[in-house]
Amino acid sequence: MLLSISSMLEKRDSVEKMRKLARSRKGSTLVIATLLIVIVTIAAGVLFYNTIMGSVTSMTNNVNTQMALLLIEGTGINSTTITAFIRNTGQFSVEILNAYVNSQIALLTQTVNLASAALGVTYIKGEFSRGSTYSVQLAGMFGTLTTFQVTY
Repeated sequence: MLLSISSMLEKRDSVEKMRKLARSRKGSTLVIATLLIVIVTIAAGVLFYNTIMGSVTSMTNNVNTQMALLLIEGTGINSTTITAFIRNTGQFSVEILNAYVNSQIALLTQTVNLASAALGVTYIKGEFSRGSTYSVQLAGMFGTLTTFQVTY
């Protein structure tokens, strides 16, 4: 019987310790601090993402607008080369990096960098046959296209 009374007292003491631990402020303060740090980090990440994406979207729109301001002044074709004279009527310089003929990538002899209000020449290498019409696309940095057709 003594044994059972002492075990009951031990159980009561352990229950009291658990209650004190549950009421302890230290544990809940750490949890609240951790949650606040996570919430602040997520909020800062969302603000950073919105700022960066706004800048990227703005730059992309500016480049797309600039590519739309390219005018094809004249074209020429022979059996190995398509020549295009392009005028930049926009405010900023534009770089033409790729060329496509009939939706197939073509060899642009050199990257063309057009300053504001400048006229540039592009040379596209390939094999072209008489009596055919070719659809040519010139691509800028962000993939924007200037399209024209030329007949040999």
